[in-house]
Amino acid sequence: MHQENEDRPVKRAFNQIMPPQCIFDSDRSMTVDL
Repeated sequence: MHQENEDRPVKRAFNQIMPPQCIFDSDRSMTVDL
């Protein structure tokens, strides 16, 4: 999970903007409502 987070810069930005809970949802479902 950590590797994917580092591999995807978008997820890193999401981590700073959205809480970890949203990140987990994003990991399970690639479809995220921006």
